[in-house]
Amino acid sequence: MADSASANDSLQALRNIQGLMEKIVKIGVGPKDSAESQVSAAEFVLEGLHAHKRIGRNEERVFSAGEKPVKKPEKPFEAEEHPFRTRRPFN
Repeated sequence: MADSASANDSLQALRNIQGLMEKIVKIGVGPKDSAESQVSAAEFVLEGLHAHKRIGRNEERVFSAGEKPVKKPEKPFEAEEHPFRTRRPFN
């Protein structure tokens, strides 16, 4: 969204973001509030998600979903791998 875009244009663009309008209702801004209030609340939510690293933002101030790190499957401990290891005694 351009900084010079009207509140109604910005609101239309923000409505395309899945689940965003439902989140602004939780902070007290509903669909009957002014377009300016809805845009402000939506940007507040997006900034919060960015601050908590749930979404990313590039230099053009475009938000995008963060990439989830690839988890390596953990290898279960096997006794055969460490035949000379014994359990430590309790003190």
